[in-house]
Amino acid sequence: MNKDKVVDCANEVQNHMFRGLDSDQSREILEKSFDKDTIMMAMEMIKQARIHDESPYKQVSEVITRCMSKVEKQKFENIEQFYEVAERAYKVFMNDEEGRAIPVVFMYIEGNTKLGVCPITECDPNKSPMDYLKQVVYTAKPDAYCFCAEASMSKDLEKSQYKYGDIQDDPDSVDVMVMTGNSKSGNDPFNKGFELVGKEGKLKFKEIDDYGNNMESEKTP
Repeated sequence: MNKDKVVDCANEVQNHMFRGLDSDQSREILEKSFDKDTIMMAMEMIKQARIHDESPYKQVSEVITRCMSKVEKQKFENIEQFYEVAERAYKVFMNDEEGRAIPVVFMYIEGNTKLGVCPITECDPNKSPMDYLKQVVYTAKPDAYCFCAEASMSKDLEKSQYKYGDIQDDPDSVDVMVMTGNSKSGNDPFNKGFELVGKEGKLKFKEIDDYGNNMESEKTP
């Protein structure tokens, strides 16, 4: 059994679920690229990841379910409303003890009013969570995405002087919530930053003026 094929198939299955395909539609597409044994193994892998007590994916799934259950008015009909819902949703994550640690890519599919939620769980200490953004977006192919995470920002030094992880050790840095997104066409850029104010679990969010103006990054799709 080719393990890479199984993982690819599992990713495709989850993509189908996000897009709202029913089981017959999904199977028809999968069978064009994968044999039946690979499909069965992929389905079992997804099942075990969700139910096994020691699975990190089970724990993350529980955090996502808990946080999203607290988000009011989740329906949206356009990209602007999608960004609004993503902002409200991630503020809930930021006030959850475990949710705060999870960078998230929210995704929008035209015609689907359900918010797609893809956590970034890779933990390479030499990489930023945003280093995985292109991989997530190019795999899921949403009509729009919104990356959200906690970060540290220095008011005094150029960010280019830092390597990832350095700013958080700077005594002059502040903790912030950052958001960056765009549509598939590239015509709907979205950038917001909030300084975190208050105690953990009761955080308030002070919007940073002019955050992200003319922002460009090789890490964004």
